[in-house]
Amino acid sequence: MPKFLWKGIDVAGNQVKGCLFADNQELLKTQLLINGVALLSCSIVDKKQWQISRRLSQYDFINFFDQMAMLLDGGVDLLSAIKTVEQQEQNNKLRDILGCIRIDLQNGNSLAVALSKHKKIFNDFITQMIEVGLRSGQLSFVLAQISLHLKKDQQLKKDLHSAALMPIVTVFFALLIVVVILIVIVPQFEIFFSSIGKQLPTATRRIIWVSKFLRSWRGAVSLIALVPGFFGFMFLLGKNRVKRLKDWLFISIPYVKNLVELSNFTHFLQALTVLLKSGIPLKDAVICARDSMNNSYLRSNVNNAIDNITRGRTLSDSIALLPSFYRQATLVALINVGEQTGALADDLGRATESFQEELKRFVLILTTLFQPVLLITVGLITGILIWMIYLPIFNLAYSIG
Repeated sequence: MPKFLWKGIDVAGNQVKGCLFADNQELLKTQLLINGVALLSCSIVDKKQWQISRRLSQYDFINFFDQMAMLLDGGVDLLSAIKTVEQQEQNNKLRDILGCIRIDLQNGNSLAVALSKHKKIFNDFITQMIEVGLRSGQLSFVLAQISLHLKKDQQLKKDLHSAALMPIVTVFFALLIVVVILIVIVPQFEIFFSSIGKQLPTATRRIIWVSKFLRSWRGAVSLIALVPGFFGFMFLLGKNRVKRLKDWLFISIPYVKNLVELSNFTHFLQALTVLLKSGIPLKDAVICARDSMNNSYLRSNVNNAIDNITRGRTLSDSIALLPSFYRQATLVALINVGEQTGALADDLGRATESFQEELKRFVLILTTLFQPVLLITVGLITGILIWMIYLPIFNLAYSIG
């Protein structure tokens, strides 16, 4: 949907201007007329121009749903709540989208339909929950549940990123140390070795060659090419075939498999809990929660569970029939208790909390074990480099002795 910059005249005769999303100029004119503005001129904003604005963050979504839930719970009608949030929104992109949603509501569309026109911003999980909230008359409660889900998801990602930060920093500084040794220190020894006039060991000659290469224009080009190479690699990972290969690789490596399963099923259970608490039927909730999983192979396994639910099996039986995954028995037992007591959503909530804690513990153990191994590896690499540099000096001292 293109974005238009427009100029017009309002009912008071004042000249006004702004920007708005619309499928075409005629629809733009109609939308403005509904708001009491006659269109004078308009132009389509180049897509690259408006994409420069700050990207939407998880905080933007949480803030939006929090405000909407608070306003609706306080008795404000839906259209007025959207207008209020739109006026206060500081992110230009989200404010424009809220403007489109407001116009859709004024045209008689439901909030779920209005949000579904922006699938890249509001996914099926959100639109389906809001649709249920509208049908049940509990929209404010559903919006609060969405906000809670996003907050938990954000906190989980924050904890995982914090746990992975130290190994990443260690790897970065290890590479930096190696580059500094090759570019700064080795050339100093190279001058000394030239003055000796003796044949250098093969290992030392190779280190000097690498140092010369990194200091040459070819080396500079190679280092610069790593940046587009990295982004190209990330782009390839987004392609279906490469992504499926990556997903298969991750669930084939011991321990990494457990980590991936814990992460995916934590997101699945968290989404499923919120959906069931909002009143969405079990099968629809499982279908919607499935899309929160990143691994394509685990998603296909959940598809089998959906088929079993369609055939009349319970959720616990359907999960039990899946290929074995980490803490499967615990999950099945909790779901089974929830089905028998009629408190499935509550027991799924307990399962979610259990999986989240286990995921944090698992990541902490992996990083705790990985950190000393990484430090030892860095020390060995640095030690080998220094030994290869000093080897001719040791040989010279030995021959003099």
